[in-house]
Amino acid sequence: MIEPEAYPAEFTHGRPVKHGLPDGPLWPDKHSANDIAKLRRDSFTFAAQYMQRPTIRGGSLFKAEWLKGYDTLPDLEYRKIYADTAQKTGQEHDYSVFQCWGKEHAGPNCYLINMARTFWAKHKSAGQDVHLGRLRAMAIEDKVSGTALIQFLRRDGIPVEAIGRGRDKTIRARDVTPAMNCGFVHVPKFEDWYPDYEAELLAFPAGAHDDQIDPTIDAVTDMCGTGMTVFDLY
Repeated sequence: MIEPEAYPAEFTHGRPVKHGLPDGPLWPDKHSANDIAKLRRDSFTFAAQYMQRPTIRGGSLFKAEWLKGYDTLPDLEYRKIYADTAQKTGQEHDYSVFQCWGKEHAGPNCYLINMARTFWAKHKSAGQDVHLGRLRAMAIEDKVSGTALIQFLRRDGIPVEAIGRGRDKTIRARDVTPAMNCGFVHVPKFEDWYPDYEAELLAFPAGAHDDQIDPTIDAVTDMCGTGMTVFDLY
């Protein structure tokens, strides 16, 4: 989701541009909406040729082969939403991200079910855009805008776990790579938002944005039997 007065980043080579023009690509003769959609099918090509942010083929810290696709969810023990809220409101800053994950009942696997990605001003309602199912709790970083959101949700009776992130994100990411390498992480590759998600994971830690990384780290740590919870890790 974006502010209505700004072009989507995918139409402007990664930088939202304020405008008073009709919606659609700024340079349709160069890249039409159909051209952009085709490029996005290959996150490696899209990052390098269109966004001008080349990445290592197959991924840097996280590898493409570790992300296992699925078509149907298995029997889940529980679902949980992990959130990363942006610290500032500007379009040039990171998004707020809400990811709904499910823990497999019969094994160590976890499943990314749905995601909402929005700018700070809209994040209080973003959880309504994510299908909750049998929700155990929401896990949100207890810092700046996240603290306000925790208080807001608790007033509505929603179970919230406050996370304090004190360690470097890259170090925390390395802690979950064994579980991901073992094939425990399953993702919905059929979703429209998945190419952006995959591109950001594979570009980390050198990508333009990393707002989708923290919720993924939290979910894998919490659900995949690493011997730690998100509270032990931080």
